[in-house]
Amino acid sequence: MRFISHDPHFVRRWALARGLVPILGPGGALALSPAGQTGDVSPLSWEEFAGLFTVERLVLAYDGTTGPGAWSLRRGLRRTFR
Repeated sequence: MRFISHDPHFVRRWALARGLVPILGPGGALALSPAGQTGDVSPLSWEEFAGLFTVERLVLAYDGTTGPGAWSLRRGLRRTFR
């Protein structure tokens, strides 16, 4: 089963439970990465992540498994109810 969340506070709790931290990857892409990863990335604070996550209208898509394809950050569809 696939789930989505557009709540950056939920994403923070979810990521921390899996040892992931926010980064800006090559090309400025917002991402989550294993803590301590080195390379061509810029670490972000969780506050910076929450701001960018919200402004970019991203969602976390995830399921209950681990490994490749178990989760992703992507542009999300958000409905506005009136």
